Amino acid sequence: MPGLIRLKQSGGLAPLETNNGVAQSLIYRDSNARVTWEGVETYKRCIYRNWVPGEEYTEVLTFKNLSGKNITFTYEVPKTQYFRTVYPRRLTLSQGVTFSLPIQFSPLEKIPYVDELVVYINQTARRIALAGLLPQYRLSVEPKEINFGYCAVQDVQTRSFKLRNTGDLETSIEWSFNEPFIIEPRECVIPVGGMQTFTCSFQPQWALIYVGTATCIYGNDSVCELNLHGTGKFPHIVVQSADDGCDENTGNILVRFGDMPMNGSLKRDLILINQSAFRVPFRIESLPGVAKFDTAFRFSKTEGVVEAGKQQVIAVKFQPKACEQIYKDYFNVTTQHGNLTAAVVECSGKAIENVVEINLQKLNFGQVLTNNKSSRVIEIWNQKGATPARFQIDTSSDSPFQFSTQNGILPGDGTKQTIVVTFAPVHPMGYYKVVPILIEYQSPILLELVGTCHSDTGKPPVLNERYVSNFKRHIARHLALYPFEMYSDYLQRGKLTLDEYGSLVEVSDSPISNDSKAIKDEREYLVLPLSNPLKDNYSYWFSNEDNTRFEYVTLSEPYFIFDHCLLDTQNEWQQSLTVTNITRGKLTLVWLSTDSVNFSISPTEAEILPLKSTAFRIIFRPTVVDTFYTKRFEGYVSYKNQRDFTLVPDYGIALPVQLDINCIGDTLRTNHEIVPSYQFDRDIIIFPPIGEQASIYQTLTLTNNGTTPLIYRFLSTVDEFVSQFTFKPSNGCIKQGDYAIIIVRYKPSRFNSNTDIQQERITVRLNEREKFDKILHVFATQDKARLFIPNNGNIHALTTCVGLSSETHIQLKSLTRSPLEFSWTLDKNIPLIRIEPSNGSFQPYEEKDFLVTYSPTEEGKISMAAKLSCWIGDRSKQGAEAYHVTIHASTREGFLRPSEAHHDIGPVALGTSTTYDLYFTNGGDCLLRYRLYVKQTVSNNSKSNDEDEESIIEFLSDRDGQGEIDGKAKVCVPCRIHPFSRSNYQLDFYYDLLNDNNQSLSEHSHHLCTLTVHGVYPHLAFIDILGSQQAATLSKGLLSQAFNLTKINALLAKEPTAEELTYAINSHSEHMNDVCTKSKSKNEPSPVPSDDQPEAIVFNFNAAPIGSPSSEVHLLLENCSDLDTTWAFLFPKDLQIELEYWSRTGEFSEEELNDMKLQDNKIFNITPRKGFLKKGENATVTISYKHIFAGQHTLPAIFKVGRSRKIMLNLVGISVEPEEVYIQFYSTLHHLLPVELGAQGAPVQQYELYNGGTVPIHFQVDMSQLEQISVANYGFWVLDCLTPEGIIAPNKSFITQWVFNPLEAREYTFNIKIDLENCDPARITFVGHGFDKRNIPLDIAKSLATHLETTKQLNLNERLASLTADRMNFGNLPLFTKQRHITFLKNQSNRDAISFIWHVTNPEQVRHIRIQPVRGKIQPRQSMPIKVTFMAIEAPAFHDIDLVCEIYNETTLEQYNQEVKKWEAGIQQRWEHLEIDDEEYERCLRSGVIDENEKAPPPRSRSLQGSTLEMCQTLPPVIVNYELEETNLDRARRQRALMKKQMNMRPQMPAPELLHLAFTARTLVYNEYVDLCSDTSQLEKFFIDTCLGGDYQNANLKKRSKLIDENDASDVASDDRLLVKNEEADLLRTTLSDLLRNLLCDRVFADTLPEMIAESVPFFAQLQFTSPSKTDNEQRPASGSSKDEINVVEGEQSLVWSSVDQEQIPMLSKTPHSIVSQPKRLLSTSSSSLSDLEQKQTSATSPHISYNPNVRSLTEDILENTLWNILQEAYHSEFSLTSRPRLIALPPKRQSPVVPRVHLQQMDSNQPNFTAPPPTLPPPLIMTEAFD
Repeated sequence: MPGLIRLKQSGGLAPLETNNGVAQSLIYRDSNARVTWEGVETYKRCIYRNWVPGEEYTEVLTFKNLSGKNITFTYEVPKTQYFRTVYPRRLTLSQGVTFSLPIQFSPLEKIPYVDELVVYINQTARRIALAGLLPQYRLSVEPKEINFGYCAVQDVQTRSFKLRNTGDLETSIEWSFNEPFIIEPRECVIPVGGMQTFTCSFQPQWALIYVGTATCIYGNDSVCELNLHGTGKFPHIVVQSADDGCDENTGNILVRFGDMPMNGSLKRDLILINQSAFRVPFRIESLPGVAKFDTAFRFSKTEGVVEAGKQQVIAVKFQPKACEQIYKDYFNVTTQHGNLTAAVVECSGKAIENVVEINLQKLNFGQVLTNNKSSRVIEIWNQKGATPARFQIDTSSDSPFQFSTQNGILPGDGTKQTIVVTFAPVHPMGYYKVVPILIEYQSPILLELVGTCHSDTGKPPVLNERYVSNFKRHIARHLALYPFEMYSDYLQRGKLTLDEYGSLVEVSDSPISNDSKAIKDEREYLVLPLSNPLKDNYSYWFSNEDNTRFEYVTLSEPYFIFDHCLLDTQNEWQQSLTVTNITRGKLTLVWLSTDSVNFSISPTEAEILPLKSTAFRIIFRPTVVDTFYTKRFEGYVSYKNQRDFTLVPDYGIALPVQLDINCIGDTLRTNHEIVPSYQFDRDIIIFPPIGEQASIYQTLTLTNNGTTPLIYRFLSTVDEFVSQFTFKPSNGCIKQGDYAIIIVRYKPSRFNSNTDIQQERITVRLNEREKFDKILHVFATQDKARLFIPNNGNIHALTTCVGLSSETHIQLKSLTRSPLEFSWTLDKNIPLIRIEPSNGSFQPYEEKDFLVTYSPTEEGKISMAAKLSCWIGDRSKQGAEAYHVTIHASTREGFLRPSEAHHDIGPVALGTSTTYDLYFTNGGDCLLRYRLYVKQTVSNNSKSNDEDEESIIEFLSDRDGQGEIDGKAKVCVPCRIHPFSRSNYQLDFYYDLLNDNNQSLSEHSHHLCTLTVHGVYPHLAFIDILGSQQAATLSKGLLSQAFNLTKINALLAKEPTAEELTYAINSHSEHMNDVCTKSKSKNEPSPVPSDDQPEAIVFNFNAAPIGSPSSEVHLLLENCSDLDTTWAFLFPKDLQIELEYWSRTGEFSEEELNDMKLQDNKIFNITPRKGFLKKGENATVTISYKHIFAGQHTLPAIFKVGRSRKIMLNLVGISVEPEEVYIQFYSTLHHLLPVELGAQGAPVQQYELYNGGTVPIHFQVDMSQLEQISVANYGFWVLDCLTPEGIIAPNKSFITQWVFNPLEAREYTFNIKIDLENCDPARITFVGHGFDKRNIPLDIAKSLATHLETTKQLNLNERLASLTADRMNFGNLPLFTKQRHITFLKNQSNRDAISFIWHVTNPEQVRHIRIQPVRGKIQPRQSMPIKVTFMAIEAPAFHDIDLVCEIYNETTLEQYNQEVKKWEAGIQQRWEHLEIDDEEYERCLRSGVIDENEKAPPPRSRSLQGSTLEMCQTLPPVIVNYELEETNLDRARRQRALMKKQMNMRPQMPAPELLHLAFTARTLVYNEYVDLCSDTSQLEKFFIDTCLGGDYQNANLKKRSKLIDENDASDVASDDRLLVKNEEADLLRTTLSDLLRNLLCDRVFADTLPEMIAESVPFFAQLQFTSPSKTDNEQRPASGSSKDEINVVEGEQSLVWSSVDQEQIPMLSKTPHSIVSQPKRLLSTSSSSLSDLEQKQTSATSPHISYNPNVRSLTEDILENTLWNILQEAYHSEFSLTSRPRLIALPPKRQSPVVPRVHLQQMDSNQPNFTAPPPTLPPPLIMTEAFD
């Protein structure tokens, strides 16, 4: 490899030796030093290190040719003298040749040297650096940056890095850094070329981003930096248990183990989930102060690391160490370094004891003779599901009570084991024994055995249950130590008495303890029977050791041990037993010892005097060496006086007491032993913590597994009196294969405040050899009752109102691991405060809630001291801790304050409910208990008594308006309100303050607030109706009658039923079909369903020929209620349910087929079918009927309002054949309006007949029926018809006039027959009511008011024009008055102008209506005022007038006129080439047909040409289509003929659009109007114009007989009025109209008027008028009374004529003087040049002129026209009515560009620019609504 070659100098220069003996290279080699220039490889620098001044150093540079060609090479020598080389020369380097060039470095001093060597390769200069450097310190760090990423707060993460010494000198380093970064080691020394590994730790203290730099200082203060990055974040460890248990209050993770037997264990899993992005170390620690041996919970891992996003499962093992102990320990799951608690794990479990039970705890054997036996059976079993339990019966072989089984194992399956108990007494005496049944891990079971033995010599009292109970009472009363002889003495002396049980009891006045002979026994005895709790039975087992069992005698020693009895020395050993009598009676002691060879007692029977002792000897006689001997002596001691029952009274019977003595002996020789084989169930006994002076028990089982008996004895390592652990039995013998159950008790002698662990090493001496000793470790801890009481014991009770009780909750927590008992002690002088619970227990670390109740009786503040005592244990209060608590309380007054005093809920739909949240606040500081109740007031209800109305409000709370509210708190009481009727409800809320017994504190209630509710239901009404297409000609009144709007609105206004309120949209198809079937009758199109069905409303469409356009009726449906609701029209198909295929029969009924036909062909259609209406909104519903099938069609439907009414509908439509006669009666029942009795003029009423056919029909009313009615009413015409006959045009209606004049205030019913031409007669029922104005029924007054009411208007947007009011109600008017209204006609088109013309539908009504203007034009989006004047003339009547306005589109009319002109020009052109006569030409023009084959239709009769509405013609009949049968040639011929016919036809005029304007009014006689008018100021609004008519009575009366005709003729002849014929009136009217019109249009006449005023008096003005003589009037012909001469002129039935101001023409019945002289006088008074004579004459006649009715009428007309002109000018913005007045008049405005002034002036005279339409049938009457 080419490079630098070190050469050794002659001077002996050697490489520099370092301290560690490693040779260092002079040149620092790295990969970047080698370079290749144009194929020559060498180094780009040559550096000398570790040199010494004065020496020479040589390095060799090599140049190697690596290219494939020769290279020329030369160089230059270095510039300085310190670097030298050989002299330069040119060289040629062949391929692969290497050239070596030595470089010599000669330093002189210790400074760095720098030079360069220039080489030329192929004449290209290259430079090689030459340097002699001094030794340097240099370090390199790998890596140069450390990023720790995320790290848990207070956790430690470590990273390692390397530091390499790349310098020339050994260096020492020192790191400088900032927390939380730590580098170890901080200082060290790195040799040259050496490397050191460092550890960097990152331990963040906060959740921050840490960026730092670690600085390494080395060498001559050189610096090396290391960048450090890390982010501290809080760890997030989720701790879960396997069952996801968590305490809601504390948030602790619960690990519940439940109940666990002592010899078992259970595991649960604890899951740690790391939801952090970094690893988190954890540690599981128990609470401080808890000994490790004392916990029953073990974790499989107590510390570790959970990686990021991972989870770790830790097993928790529960293994209890003491039975009947509740274990609850808390463990903190924290991070390993930071002690950040992630969660608290609460482990709980209970060690349960074995549940072994027996069926009997008392056995009474009764009386048994000596040497006889009596047996009883007991059953013992272990609870099912428990673990197997071992038991042992503690008895002896010498006992008179023998058990068939003394030990065994009870399986945990509930199997019962039978034990036979045999009583075999020997001595005649009573026997009483308590036998303990020892059970492993359970308290002993005590079995009481009672029996009595009789013999020939002794008959003691027979013991029974009563004697046993009485003796136990004597023990408890300390009376059992006295014989019955003393009892008798005390009874006689009155110191004792008998209780209800027959036992003795001391008299409190003179107790026995005061007697000197009495024995003062202060001990507390355990008295049976016990309730068998754990501690009771354990205490009885240790009662001998505690000296708490009742005894007659005391034994000097209960245990006797004969140890190391060697038979070599002797064969008998004795020990003494002393028995002391502690009673006041003589006792008899009997030892029941069988014949035993080894052990005996002497004597076996003895008497012991009171308070004396007797000695007994126990003799041990072993027979075999190296053997163990055991014996248990059992004796009974009793009073001697109990030997015969005849000597003892019942109260003196005492039980015997059993005595036990255990004896153990052995004959083991020295160095002889018996090796024991045994097993303890546990080597370590752990007691849970207990308190001072308490006892706790455990069981220990010792099993003998050997083949020889096992002798055991417990020895304590400490003094027997100091030891706190007691074993019973402390010694004994266990047979081979048997076991012994030992009870261990821990009873601390003193309390250790430091709660140190009590530990003893118990030695169990086995087989009496020390080498076989077994050491048992017993641990126990004492705990002190500790509680945490918040607020340093100060409890503040809630402020309370007088009479109430406040409850304050306080939380007290136990700080001990043992169950605590507690008891409260309160001050009895302050009974107002109590604490519950007053006593109880705390579980380990339990937090218990206490309730402090404060019940004050008066206002004020109190403070009471209380004491809380707590101790560890169940019964004993020894060592109890006392905590002093102070309770503070105060009393205030309270009241409630509502959030709002009044609230209006608004409307609530019936059948639904709404909720209201009643908010109110407690105005005081104390808790209040209240009761709310509501007082309900109902208005607008049909019920007279509010009590009948059920309450509409209910409280949703469970307490029904009762509750509690804290001080200053706000409470929400939800209420549900459901009104039952359409009424206004007022709900007044009251409250009572209650005490703890829910009784009111005061007699008066307090008002809280008021609610108002409106019970409503969704109410829809059809408020307007309008027809279009075929039904456009029908008036609103007729449509309203046909569709029964009044009836359906009345049904919609009724309250819905319960079924209707239940569903929003619901019905049944079968129900609807039944109603439809009942209503399908040809003679009765408007049926009435049965009572149990809702009324079916009939929608009758007008009859029309087949092929006519559809009849469309538009209904305006409005939501009149305050609720939003839905509505729908339902057809039968909408209600049908799709049946399965198998259920279809394939046959349909006739009704179903008819419904399917109508629905499939869409004969009836409703648009829209359903909708939603908000409050006050309205919608337009269009119902159409197609005339395509002949006949009457009926389709049932349902109109359903959501949660409201359901209306049954029948859609009825009729289509007639051409030329068919049909009169359509929408109803055969007609209700006449009620009429007042005794009216001066009965009003005229109307009944309308409609011809739905295509031919005119003549009708005639049968007057004979009216005459019969008159005869029945005493010749008085109650009902009269003014139009008895007439002709009804096709598709038109005829209004018949009727006069109903009742005689009585009752209902009249008239059946009237109307004969029809070529039809069956019709019978109509008229119903009328007569009423007395002094007592008007409510329904009659309502019907009169309803007749005159107006409602909203229905407008269609697609129409050309609309009226602001299409129905006007003039109300009640007196006769001879005028009433005026103004409406506006608006052009709704945006681009087309319209023209209009008014027509009247009934010619008889022309006299009552005057409209202005009659015709005119309106520009787009403009409107025009229309003035309507109603004149109350003729007789009183109910007027219902319908006007029709034809609206033409001017654009369409102009196009039509152009087409007509074009057509006429074509006709003219064609006729110019033909020769025909003029008559034929005119006939063709009129017919519109010029074809020779076409014949002109015959001219219409004159009677059908009275109105322009007659232009509407019916469509031609439908013919058979033969297009499918004709050939192509025939089809071409037919099409050419059709085109030719269309070309020859006159263009059809466009059909106008019709608008209806209806007027309703009632005219009354002035006196009747005054009586009816409630406000007299209304009379000033009317002007009585007598010129409007004459005697109204003559217009309604008929000449019924000849007498009446003659009287009428004489009256007319004697009158001064001028009688005019119809022809004369027509001529006069036409002449005057033309004359006046021409005068107004004549400009010359207008110009000469000013000259005429200044003209002199004409000659004829001087002539006087002479009235004709009376004889001239008498000579008038009698024919003036004929039918052609009437008082009122009957003119043309057109409003075109009525537009001329001819108001005075109808009243031509004036005097001649008024006709002739009045114009002259008016003219003469207007002249300014009258003579004095003429002025006198005028002044003389002026009073007559001023009172002339014609002058008054003319004055009113002038004023009316003046106001009308002002309104028009103001409407066209010519001036402003509201502007301020000006002193200087402004110049006149320009005329309105929209409507020219000239056009307004000529509206009455100019005709519209269109050809008059051909006569058509006028439209029928329409009933609409209007407003003023």
